[in-house]
Amino acid sequence: MRRSAKDKSEARYLALVDEAALDVLRYLQRRMPTEAADLLNDALLVAWQKRARLPENVIDARMWLFGIARNLLRNGVRTEIRRSALNETLRAELTVTTAPPADDGAAIRDLIERLPPDVAEVITLVHWEGFSLADIARLQSVPSATVRGRYRRGKELLLSATSAARK
Repeated sequence: MRRSAKDKSEARYLALVDEAALDVLRYLQRRMPTEAADLLNDALLVAWQKRARLPENVIDARMWLFGIARNLLRNGVRTEIRRSALNETLRAELTVTTAPPADDGAAIRDLIERLPPDVAEVITLVHWEGFSLADIARLQSVPSATVRGRYRRGKELLLSATSAARK
């Protein structure tokens, strides 16, 4: 019984995986430890898809698999560099746009921080984020009456705190 070319390429592929997969994984782990398993998976998938081009020679086949892994690694590094640069840009933008103003608002922010957490959250969601009380009730999965009570309590506490500060 004669083996087909497809059977031979599959057998060579499986032999390559047995021979080199662990070494490729170690190679990837030294370079991108957290992504190594995913990169190995991707390399084996690419090798499977291109198994018709798998070199006959065992050493050449091993180098071919390392070449695939290396290309994926380089793509991963480039992606990580782009992601990191984007994160830095976003972080800088958020710092600029969300930095609290250097004014008397610090006193109000301090008063809000002293409120009970559930009350402070309602106050900030209304006045800083622009949510309605009904929106907050949906967001927090609580009855509207609960949110209205927290908002009223927060306003009262802030009013008495600001009145006491003026005296």
